[in-house]
This record gives sequence, structure tokens and C-alpha cells, in this order.
Amino acid sequence: MGELQAETVLLVIDAQTGFFESDPPVHQADEMLERINNVIKQARAVEVPVIFVRHDEGPESEWPLHPQLARQEGDFVVNKMTPDSFYETDLQEQLANLEAKALVICGFQTEFCIDTTTRRAFSMGYEVTLLEDVHSTFGGPVIDAATIIAHHSAVLEGFASVIPSADLTF
Repeated sequence: MGELQAETVLLVIDAQTGFFESDPPVHQADEMLERINNVIKQARAVEVPVIFVRHDEGPESEWPLHPQLARQEGDFVVNKMTPDSFYETDLQEQLANLEAKALVICGFQTEFCIDTTTRRAFSMGYEVTLLEDVHSTFGGPVIDAATIIAHHSAVLEGFASVIPSADLTF
């Protein structure tokens, strides 16, 4: 379970400082950063490309990626302005250049960018793997973060292979 084909790319979505520095921070913030970096390390060990997708609302806003992310020179960064990482971005072009057929998705925010990008990638024909313990969000007045995460992981099983990061094999 969790073994992917050779043309795989890791998408790290919206791992930006704002999610960690808000009050309160994203659910399990410290654990998420560690898990994201572990998945990046695993990807790099077998030369799987890593693409960082970040929300960017234009020149008046700056949403920097977390400084402790395991980034390297040459990593792709895709800027987006909506929850859909493909909409009006060069993500599809980057994936085509890499001859990607499978995507592993992790990051933030579960019910927005993770959900939308997972569904869109599926509809575009990618083999999608969502790491159920490597996406997170904030709790709200009606539903707590853990419930939102669990719910979306269950719903997204219709669009992706939803697995714990421990089961991931690139």
C-alpha cells in the first residue's frame, strides 16, 4: 500500500509562516512541520521532485514559506490566488515538464486548498495520494480541527488514496 509509480511529484501546499504564527496556530503546527519535512526528506532520498505551492494575493501581500521547511535550491514554487493550485498558475506546466503522473499532497488548509487541489488533480487524471496525517486546518465555532481533518480525509478517499505518511513509499 502506498507505493507509487516513478513519475511522482510531492506537492507541499501553503506551508507558510502565517499558519504557524496565527493565534491559535494551525492544528498540530509543530507536528505538521516535522511531518512535512520528513516527507520531503523521503522524497529527496529517491529523487522525487518537490513543488511548493503558496497562496499569494499579489504585490501588497507577502505569504512566505516557513523558514524551517526543508527547501533546496532549484525547488519549484508555484504562486496561487485561489484554493485550486492549478487555477491560473503554472503548476500544470511544471508537472508536464516533469512528466508527472502521480501526486502526493500535503499541507494546509484541509477544507480549502487541500480539498480543492486533490479533487482537481484527480479530475485531471493524476494518481493522487493524500497523506492523512500531513494536512491540517484551524478549528471553528461549529467543528473542531481534528473533525474537519478526519471528515475531509474520509470524503477525499473518493478522489485519492488516503494513507498515513508511515505507509508512503515513493
